[in-house]
Amino acid sequence: MAQTQNRHDDGLGIRERRIKEGWRVELVDPTKQDGTSLSWCAVIGLNVRIGSTCVRTGGIAGVGTHKQYRRLGYSRRVMNAAISLMQRQQLGVSLLHGIQDYYHRFDYITCMAEHRFALETASLRLPAAECGRMRLRRLTKNDLPVIARLFNRQNTERTGSIVRVAKKFDGFHKGTWWTIPADVRVVVDSKQKISGYVVCDRIDDHCRVSEVGGQGREVWSAIVNYLGRRAKRGGHAQIEVLCAPDEPFGIFCRSFGVHLLSQFPRNERTMGRVIDLRKCMISILPELERRWGSHDRKQAIFLKTDIGDLILRWRAGHLAVDDGKRGRKASGSGQESVVSMNQSALTLLLFGYARPSDVILSGQARIPATQRRLMERLFPLQDAYMSWTDRF
Repeated sequence: MAQTQNRHDDGLGIRERRIKEGWRVELVDPTKQDGTSLSWCAVIGLNVRIGSTCVRTGGIAGVGTHKQYRRLGYSRRVMNAAISLMQRQQLGVSLLHGIQDYYHRFDYITCMAEHRFALETASLRLPAAECGRMRLRRLTKNDLPVIARLFNRQNTERTGSIVRVAKKFDGFHKGTWWTIPADVRVVVDSKQKISGYVVCDRIDDHCRVSEVGGQGREVWSAIVNYLGRRAKRGGHAQIEVLCAPDEPFGIFCRSFGVHLLSQFPRNERTMGRVIDLRKCMISILPELERRWGSHDRKQAIFLKTDIGDLILRWRAGHLAVDDGKRGRKASGSGQESVVSMNQSALTLLLFGYARPSDVILSGQARIPATQRRLMERLFPLQDAYMSWTDRF
């Protein structure tokens, strides 16, 4: 059901509509009968992993403005309305894949790097025995739930990955870019049980892989052999694979000789921000509890940010989140115990893009010396990565 609200002085208003994936937010002129939107975006409802935990996330997608209405601040209104909607929905964080030098205006910050590695086609010569009983065939619709579950098992602790719902996963709609279609093969054993899969670009210009699933030498050998044949058939001297640098398949491929390339973009690509501080931190408590361990449990972290305050402390054998003001009043702690940072710095820590010592060095955070060792343990560097399949 559509709802128009937040009428501005110029008569324009924000309309929110529920869609299959989440919400559509539009700037409209209520006086026009056709209801055409002037500027718009979508908020996609997702569950994104941070370590072994999942955070309810709003993915900003499909941002646009009709040509005749550009440079009038309409997109800014839509983005602010989308953030307001996510706050009302109490989503923990928001992510987007954006153009350069725009979304930082809404406090989004680049929080994931882009990674790929290249293999020389001539080096990919494995004897058939290495593949064992594994063979490859084309993907069918009936394979999708199995593929989704396989992906989830493989990425259970991959920060930045999307939780795929087996019953709702509808396949691979793109390769390594928004406009490139995908070509998928599944790896099956002699009993036709799916053991892995590989997603390539369906394009003649290159041999590029957007996703590899499955575990074990036989599965990976079968995929490598397939990629070697595919590249040779297309006349490509190299094969590129887009994945996190510590992905097991990438490590397996090192024996063939690998060229690594990592890009850390400035104000573009995968960007994020915290929406609801409390909801976000509650969602990741099990992961923080695991990282905290059995040491320093008498310590409490008094986190002060530009979007709210809270306290992390142990209570009855478990890590808990307390309200910042009430918790500090009850404990009588002074200013010297406060960990202070903006939500952008916290976003970097959550996705492992920077360490606490890095955000201190950059002037984005103040952390008491007595709590720095604990903070480094709670927020280590991570190779966060979101598959191109799941980008929105």
